[in-house]
Amino acid sequence: MPRPLDDAPDELLEQARLRLREEREANQYEEQSRRLARRLVVAFVLVLVTAVVFFLIVPRFGVHLPLFVPLLCFAVIALGSVLAHTGDAPPDLRKPTREDDGFSVGCCPGPRPPRMFRDGD
Repeated sequence: MPRPLDDAPDELLEQARLRLREEREANQYEEQSRRLARRLVVAFVLVLVTAVVFFLIVPRFGVHLPLFVPLLCFAVIALGSVLAHTGDAPPDLRKPTREDDGFSVGCCPGPRPPRMFRDGD
């Protein structure tokens, strides 16, 4: 026996919600992976620059450092890049963060702020 038509919209709505949650989780995972890859590339470049400084430039000035100093610097850079918090993305600076739309607080709303071209978007 077929199901009544009244149940179908609720079921479709729940399926759509589940799909949206899955897509959000996948996008969040991709964004965190992108951030981690970016941090690793920056760490690799920093290690290379630090190696050039420690092994080529500093000895030319007659300064001799023990081997553990550059190795400790490399370890700190590597651990910092891997263990850094991937948390939420920083807020987009192009979007307005105020919810009051620039109105004064109190009984009188005051003049409205001038409208910009992006306010209508």
